[in-house]
Amino acid sequence: MSKIFYVKDSKNGSFPSVDGDIRYMALKGKALFEYLNSKEGKNKVFYKDNEYGTDRIGVEVPAKLAKKVKAEKNREDYLEQVKEDSGIIEVSLDQTIENSDGDETNLYDIIKDEYVDVEGEVIHRMMLLTLRKARRFLTDDENRLLDCLYNDTNPLSEKKTGEVLGMTQQAVNYQKKKIFKKIRKYFEKGVC
Repeated sequence: MSKIFYVKDSKNGSFPSVDGDIRYMALKGKALFEYLNSKEGKNKVFYKDNEYGTDRIGVEVPAKLAKKVKAEKNREDYLEQVKEDSGIIEVSLDQTIENSDGDETNLYDIIKDEYVDVEGEVIHRMMLLTLRKARRFLTDDENRLLDCLYNDTNPLSEKKTGEVLGMTQQAVNYQKKKIFKKIRKYFEKGVC
């Protein structure tokens, strides 16, 4: 493992900072050892990292920044250790998965939509399912009356429903209330 440290040197530095304001000189081997043991070198603060393979790299930084970077690094190490100890599995949103239809999708496509009330949607679907079950206990005439009144594509008025079924509007209204009582009873007790 080799060590390379970048020391601020505005005169001889051949490595510019990202913003170009600071120039650095690279030191390694004996020159680095002598510099770090010199009076000037002992007063310098370096951010050291060895995540780049086998080389240990150090960059001279202001003491305040070094503290901040070290604290952040310690936090990242701590979170990584907690994740490892807890068995948490990290998953990328770009990961391709197979859905129930056999099609491939990624997690971006199946993330919850903030504008959809999932709980309300589930309750609505459960109520529709219960309503479908309740309709099984109705007679064919009662189901036909509901179909006329509440057809999604072309619902009829009570008067028109009466004309289609050969009843008066009042008889349709009476039958509708009677059917609703049966359905309400099914919802409340589970039986019509």
